[in-house]
Amino acid sequence: MDAGTLKAVLAGNVKQILPHKSNEQLDSIADFLIDEGVKKEADLRHMTINILKGVLDTVDASDASAASEISNGRIPVFHKNCPYIPVRVREAINSGKKPQPSERQDMVDRIVDHCRDKIPDLVRRDFVAVAKQLVEMYPKSFKDTLPSSETGHDSLAYQLQNKFDNDNRWLKKTPAERNRTPLQRPEAFGCVKWTCEIPLGETKASLLKKKKQLSDTYVKGKRHWDWRKLTPDMEATFCLQRVDINGPEQVLQRKSRKRKQPEVDETDDSDFTESRKTLLDIKDEWPFLFHARGINIHFMQLTGVDFCQNLEDFLSGDGKTLINYLALNSEKLESIRRKMQRFEGKKSSSALIALVRMIQEFFKEPLEEFASYVEETTEFEEVQEKAKIPDDGIPFLVVAGDSLYDCRAFYLFIDSKPVATCEEFAEAFVLWFSSFYAFNLMYATKLASSLIYIQKVIAQISSKGLKCRTAAIQSAANKKANKLNDQFQLYKQKLDEENAD
Repeated sequence: MDAGTLKAVLAGNVKQILPHKSNEQLDSIADFLIDEGVKKEADLRHMTINILKGVLDTVDASDASAASEISNGRIPVFHKNCPYIPVRVREAINSGKKPQPSERQDMVDRIVDHCRDKIPDLVRRDFVAVAKQLVEMYPKSFKDTLPSSETGHDSLAYQLQNKFDNDNRWLKKTPAERNRTPLQRPEAFGCVKWTCEIPLGETKASLLKKKKQLSDTYVKGKRHWDWRKLTPDMEATFCLQRVDINGPEQVLQRKSRKRKQPEVDETDDSDFTESRKTLLDIKDEWPFLFHARGINIHFMQLTGVDFCQNLEDFLSGDGKTLINYLALNSEKLESIRRKMQRFEGKKSSSALIALVRMIQEFFKEPLEEFASYVEETTEFEEVQEKAKIPDDGIPFLVVAGDSLYDCRAFYLFIDSKPVATCEEFAEAFVLWFSSFYAFNLMYATKLASSLIYIQKVIAQISSKGLKCRTAAIQSAANKKANKLNDQFQLYKQKLDEENAD
């Protein structure tokens, strides 16, 4: 880079951080930086406050130093006057206050979009640097106040990464995948109602009112949850839930009926969302989707299957027989059954725990891809920093205790972040399995055979609803699941014949 180009680049960088400086002042600052040894943009990170005081006052030197320490030639500098900081966030920074959540989310959206345009090979960890930059420049507005945050920028980094992850789900699709009709998309396999229709007799206003009522009821606590009233509202607002999950490309349509619809504004059938919602947005707006009973209502609408009822029926029917059959296949499987027997009568979910673990063990699929453990006293707010979880973002359980049988709580992780908690394994299992369908997620590759077996035999979802990442994985896992089912059916037939004798 020649001297003239370097000077222009440095002056441009300074202008981004200190836009109130005149062109003459910017040139003077650029000359000063060159005299101090700056030969490329990355050298700006060596410019401390004391050095910059040679050409700037204390306040400007502080702003410039904080920005230059982070600017490493890869991460853009997001100072308060740049176009990616919304006006209201800028006002909050100037007042030394924290911006409102909606305003902060607007800032996050803009920053992620800009980083995607400007940073080659952008990855999740880049947003840690972005969050650190903003917190160091404006701690009063962005620094975490929770004691559990060791760095002070954990929550902002998480918010940026969450936006990046959710965008990637759509951006990674090929044009052919994007142009598929909804039920041809892999994430829609197994679903009978992936697209959305406004229910007869409802309007946008009436659905949004029901949505608010659901949210208000959730906040009041479990003793106010009357599922006789909640269930109809969850079913009616299913179309809103799908639009928020599927993204803005999902268009709502009314059913074509001869029956006259209530009169509404012409704009009443417009999309219910202006931008794609993150998982945290969905949790905030639809909290019952992160409760076992609530997600099962959604799952029933989505797949036509009552997973909770089918699971209960299987456990009371073929479940014990399958456990006994699996125990015949290895000493490890037999030891899982013996452990279940020790906890019978003490743990309500002991049979389900054994069944799930035995299915996974039969297929040689590791527990580490399904669940990990933390200390029993670990709370929801601190579980993320203490838990060891896979980095592929699949639904995953963290157990607060020594084992699945002996624990205080279960935490559900999606996109490597905690999103739900419950006390019983049956609820955790429903949340875990249902999440693959409700949130358009492909099956975990290392648990593919177990998931397909659960899908086909326990949930009783059509075999056309496989959700593996590749055809090869799908084919191999499907063969294993079918083989176990065939063997189990022969075992049951043999038992029936013995009992008949």
